[in-house]
This record gives sequence, C-alpha cells and structure tokens, in this order.
Amino acid sequence: MKSIAIVSILTVLSVPFTATRATADDDYKKICWVNENLRVLDDDADANSCRAIAVDSQAQEYQIGCRDSENKGPIIVTAPFNINDKAATVTSSKLAANTQNTTTPGQFAKCAKVWGRR
Repeated sequence: MKSIAIVSILTVLSVPFTATRATADDDYKKICWVNENLRVLDDDADANSCRAIAVDSQAQEYQIGCRDSENKGPIIVTAPFNINDKAATVTSSKLAANTQNTTTPGQFAKCAKVWGRR
C-alpha cells in the first residue's frame, strides 16, 4: 500500500515537469523551405513530409528546420537536401553547419529537439 502511495505521489509530481518541457518546445514549429517558399508543418511531420512537398513542387532541393511560433524570430534551416537524399534529418550540427543561420547553439538544440533529435 505504501509503495502505491509513493508511485502516485511521484506521478503527480512529474506532471508539472512534463508540461513545462512541452511548453518550452512549443516555442518552435517545424518548417519546410522549398523554392523560397516556407511552409509550417504539422507537429507529427517528418523530413519525408518536406521531401514530398519538394517533389510535388518539382524542386530538386529542400530544407527543413524551425521557426518560432510567433513568427518573430529567425528561420533556422539545414543546408539544402537533394530530393534523392533518403536520410534527411535535423540535428544541431546540421543546423550549425548552415552558415545562413545566425542563431545560438541553444536555439539549434531547441529546433533539433522539436524534430526529435539532438
């Protein structure tokens, strides 16, 4: 009985931390950049969602990244991926490698986290 009470208390205490983390990640939205057109993606979208947009647009390249939810901050994107690249991912290092990005390492990490990466 005592262990059930302890588990219940720990579960209740972990809920605020989960909510706080989700709020911090909500600062960024996933985006797809194709032919100078920016498109906000659904939260559950992946790199293939952006690749499909590029294929539909008959583009040869696409970029994936983030934008803040209020559209006030910088757009953070990877270097261009070729539509034939099957391994497109968003990581902090790929965002930092794009010299057009003028943000901080913390912002790169936050964007990569939205995509489920580090």
